[in-house]
Amino acid sequence: MQAKKLIITFAALIILWNFSQMRLEAKEVLNIDQLVEDSQLYDQKEVSISGEVIGKPMNRGEYVWLNINDGENAIGISVLKKELPDIQYYGSYHEKGDQVIVTGIFFKACKQHGGETDIHGTAVAVVQKGEIITHSVSSSKIMIAVLILLIGFGFAIGTYRTINKKKANELKKERNSAIILG
Repeated sequence: MQAKKLIITFAALIILWNFSQMRLEAKEVLNIDQLVEDSQLYDQKEVSISGEVIGKPMNRGEYVWLNINDGENAIGISVLKKELPDIQYYGSYHEKGDQVIVTGIFFKACKQHGGETDIHGTAVAVVQKGEIITHSVSSSKIMIAVLILLIGFGFAIGTYRTINKKKANELKKERNSAIILG
């Protein structure tokens, strides 16, 4: 009897350990290159990725399409609007996008989205807010621009004077011809 309880307890522990390992695999944050390189392994399985939300969200009925860039690669995410947290910044020239962790089902070639490689997100969490990016112009670039502008004005004035001299010389020639003929 004691041995039977021990075997049942041991079997239950093994089963619980297997289930916990399956959940941990889904929670392991992968990079997008891993997903693409091992797409057969991850196809139609739950995965988690982390990265910056880039571009603008595209509304598709009850869903939103987001693009996530992990610094090396980017992938499209389709997620229910109601599952989407408040994303304030979308990566662009003017903004560093919010950093998110996305969990969902990876599709190597999604039939629903025209064969695209994507993730159907089931959970999206903002882990770090983005920010507005200010771009400054160095003083050396300003000096170079001013110098080029001055050179351009110099050429424009030189060209203007050359054209006016030619016109003045042509007028003198016409007048001289008219005086001689006249």
